[in-house]
Amino acid sequence: MSSTSQYSTKTTVPDISELNRAHVDAKASRRNNGKNSPLADVKDIDIRNWCVQWRTTLVKGEIIPILIGNVLVAEIRKPMLNVTSVKAQELCKAGKIELPTDTDKDGVNHLLHYFSCVANTKRKPTFMNNHLPTYQALSVCAAAALLGMDKYTDHVYKMCEAKLRADPAEYEDIDAILAFEKHHARLFKVVVNDLATHVWNDTLPDKEDFAAYLAENPVLETAIKAANDAYAEKDYLMETREERRMLREEYQARRKEREQRFEDRKAEYKARWAAINTKNAALEKSCREKSSGAVEKRKQFDANERRHWISTRQCQPPKGC
Repeated sequence: MSSTSQYSTKTTVPDISELNRAHVDAKASRRNNGKNSPLADVKDIDIRNWCVQWRTTLVKGEIIPILIGNVLVAEIRKPMLNVTSVKAQELCKAGKIELPTDTDKDGVNHLLHYFSCVANTKRKPTFMNNHLPTYQALSVCAAAALLGMDKYTDHVYKMCEAKLRADPAEYEDIDAILAFEKHHARLFKVVVNDLATHVWNDTLPDKEDFAAYLAENPVLETAIKAANDAYAEKDYLMETREERRMLREEYQARRKEREQRFEDRKAEYKARWAAINTKNAALEKSCREKSSGAVEKRKQFDANERRHWISTRQCQPPKGC
C-alpha cells in the first residue's frame, strides 16, 4: 500500500520501526512534505506541526511505564514515545523505561503533561513556556535529555543559560544548577567560570555573603578553586594581586578625572548659555521699549540692539530706530 492511500483512509500513526522499514517513493514523499509527516525520521518529526487528527492518535495505544529506580513516576503511550524520542528503542526495554535514580520526577511529569496538551488541543500547539523558575526549567530539560526529547525544550534550555550567564548569577539560579550539576555539566561550567573570574579579580559585590554561600556548597567552592588554579597557569593571569589592585586604582582615577572634566565642561556651557540668555532678554526688552509708539517717539537702536532685532525677526528695525 502506498503512503498516500495509507494516510488518506486511516489516521493511525505506525510504529517508528515500521516507518524506518517503509518504502516511500519520490512522488509520495513530495505529497507528504517529508519533514513533518508520520513517514519522516523521528529526529525530523515535530508533532506540533501535525494536524489534530494525527496528534490525537498519539495518546492511544500501549502504555509504557516510566520508572525512577523501582518507583513508577509516569506513563507514556507508545505512539507518543516513538515519534517524540530519538532514544525510544534504546530506552524502552521489556515494555518499560527505567531512568537514573537521581532523575527529578517533576521534570518528567511536566514534560509529559506538555505532550498531552499538544496531542489534545484543537488549536495550533504552542511551544513549552520558557519563563519557568530556573529549577523547574532545568528539571524539565534534564528529563527531556534523558528521554531523547531535547527538541521540545531547546528554547527552555537557552533561557536557563541566559539567566545563568547574568553577571553574576542570582543565588536562586546557582542553587538550581547545583541541584542539576550532573545533568547539565556545561551550564555548571558556565556558572563556575563566571564566578571564578569574579573571585580572581575580587569584583564580587557581596564578598562576605558569597564566602558564606561557598562554605555551604563545597562542590561549587572546589570547582571555583580548580578553575582559578587553571587560570593561574596562563601567562596573562600571572599578575600579582597588588599589580591588579594598582591597575584598578589607576583605571578608577582616570575614570573620575574624565567624569570631572565632563562635569566642568557642562557647568561652563551652562554658565555661558545663561549669560547669553540674560543678555538677549535685556536686548529684547530694550528693543521693545525703543520701537513702541509713534515713529517720532521711537529711539535709535545701538549696534547690539540692531543685530538682535535682525537675528530674531529677520527684518530691518522699524522707522525711527
